[in-house]
Amino acid sequence: MRLERAVAAAPPVRDFYFTPSRTSALGLEGVIRELKQRGISCRSFNFPRLNPRGSSIPMPEEYNYLKPFIVEGERGPLSFFTGRKLFGPPFHDAAGKIAEENPDIIFLSLFAWTYADDVLELAKHLRKRLGYSVPIIIGGAGASVLPRYFIQTKLFDLVLTGETETSLGDLLDHLDKDLPLENFQEKNELTDEPAPLFSFTRDSKGNQFLTLALSRGCPKMCRFCSNFLTQGRRFRLVDLPSLEKEWEKIPDDKEKPVHINLEDDNLLYHKEYFRDFLSRCKTRFPDATFSADNGLDYTLLTEDFTDYLIERGFRSFSFSLGSADPTVLKEEKRPVDLEKLETLLDRINNKNIPVTTFFIAGLPGDRAEGVLRTLLYLHRLPTRSGISLFYPVPGLPRFENPELFLTNPPALCSGSSAYPWSRSLTTEEMVTAFRLSRLSNFLKARNVSDEEKQLRDIILKTRTLHTFAGKNKNIIPLRNLNREMCQIFFKELSIDD
Repeated sequence: MRLERAVAAAPPVRDFYFTPSRTSALGLEGVIRELKQRGISCRSFNFPRLNPRGSSIPMPEEYNYLKPFIVEGERGPLSFFTGRKLFGPPFHDAAGKIAEENPDIIFLSLFAWTYADDVLELAKHLRKRLGYSVPIIIGGAGASVLPRYFIQTKLFDLVLTGETETSLGDLLDHLDKDLPLENFQEKNELTDEPAPLFSFTRDSKGNQFLTLALSRGCPKMCRFCSNFLTQGRRFRLVDLPSLEKEWEKIPDDKEKPVHINLEDDNLLYHKEYFRDFLSRCKTRFPDATFSADNGLDYTLLTEDFTDYLIERGFRSFSFSLGSADPTVLKEEKRPVDLEKLETLLDRINNKNIPVTTFFIAGLPGDRAEGVLRTLLYLHRLPTRSGISLFYPVPGLPRFENPELFLTNPPALCSGSSAYPWSRSLTTEEMVTAFRLSRLSNFLKARNVSDEEKQLRDIILKTRTLHTFAGKNKNIIPLRNLNREMCQIFFKELSIDD
C-alpha cells in the first residue's frame, strides 16, 4: 500500500474541563514525526486546541447522579464543575476538515481511555463521509488499554497498541512491502531508544510553551498508576543529543522566554541526566523557566537538588503524595516520607516558590476520615493542596475485568466524574473533599478581592461552605455535602486557630 498523504488527528473531546497541558498531544506529535521521517506528507489536527475554552453541551443521562452536586452558574474559589463542554469543533466539522485533505490513511490518537466514545464519534462521521475506502488507524494509551472496545465497532481498520516508535514503525514497514493491512501483526515490543516527544505552542500574547516527555516506563509499582499498561516497568531515557536536533526546528524568539513543562514524574531517578538536560536547555533557551505539572516524586528529591532546580529556573513545584493515610499507602505500594516532604516544603517556601502537593481521594480502601486527615495535614503546611478523584482504566490492578468497562461509559473514568468506582467513598464524600480542598487553598490565599473576603468571612462565621452563583456573584450556601466531613474540618480549623 503506497502512502503519500496521511492525516493524524487528536479528536474533539467532551468533558467538564480541559487544561492546556492536555492539549499537548505528545502521542500525536510522535505519529507526525514518524510519518514525516518516512517521507509521507502529513496534515495534523489537534482539534481540542481549536476551541480550548469549550462550548456548552447537554449533560448526558449517565451523569444524572451528579446533578445534586452541581450549582448552576457557579463560579469562584470553591466551585465544582458546572456542566459538560465540547473542546474542539463539532464532530461532523472535524470529520469534514480531515476529509478535505483527501488522505490515503488516517491516524487517530487517543491519549486517555475516558475519551474513547469521542474518538468513536469522530470515526462514525469519517465513515459517513469517506466510507471504507480510506483506512482509519487508532492508537495511543487510551486505545491500548482495551483494543476490543474499538475493534467491535468495525469503525477502525486497526488498533495500534503500545509505544508509537515500535508499533507505528512496524506498521509502516509492513505497508512499505505492499502487504495487506489486515495481515499486520504487532510485536508489542518496547523501544530501547525512545524518541523525544515535545509540543511547542504560543498563546495569544506570544508567550512560548514547550511540553516535553523525556522518558518511558516506570519501575515503581503504585497500583493506581496506569503508565505501565502502555510503557511497561522498564525505565528508559531519551537521548539528549537527539532532542537537541529536534529543538533546531523551534523558532528562536529571544524576546519571549520559553516555559518548559516536563510531563515526566520520575526523572529524579537519574539526577545527572536531569542536570545534563537542564544545562542543555539553558544553552538553547537561556531564559527558560520550568515546571513539572505531573508531579515530582519528592521522596527522591534532596534539599541541595531542590536548590539546584530553583537556580536553573523552576518557578513552581508539584509534588505527588498519594495520601497521608499509612493504610492506604501500604495498599497502593506507594512510598512515603512525610518528614522529608515537610523539610522540602519549608525550604521551597523560604524561597517564595509556590508548591502544590497532590493527593488522591477515593482509592480502594480509602475512608472519609483518611481523606480528611490528608487534607488537614496539607492545610497546615506551606503548600496548596491538589486533589485528584480516583478513577480506573482497563487493566489497572483490581480492575482487570474488561466487562466492567464494556458495560460502563468510558466518560465515567475521569476525575471530574466523581464516580464511586472503588466504593470506598461515595460521590457525596468525594465532592465534599474536592470542595474542602479548594476551601483550604482559598483560606491560604493572600491576594483576594473584596467579594472574596466577604465570602471567606461568611464561611468562617457560619462554619458552612458557601459559593458564588450567577453573574452577580450571589453568595449562597452549598447543599448536598457530607455534613460530618465539613464539621470535622471546621472543628480542626478552630483548634489550629
